[in-house]
Amino acid sequence: MNKIKAWWAAHGTKILGTVAVIIGAGGESLSLIQAVDPKHSALWALVMGLGGAIVRRGFTNTKTLQQ
Repeated sequence: MNKIKAWWAAHGTKILGTVAVIIGAGGESLSLIQAVDPKHSALWALVMGLGGAIVRRGFTNTKTLQQ
């Protein structure tokens, strides 16, 4: 069980961030294609930005765990 916890500690935030980026990119693409109002486009862009930040944090966490 400790191996699973260690693996998740090292990679969990990267996985969650990647999922958020993919969902955000899909929503952003959909809103651009369908010409949804700017409010929704900004929301999806925010989701993508947050996802990117989560992935970055995941790499920071991995570096910290490896030291």
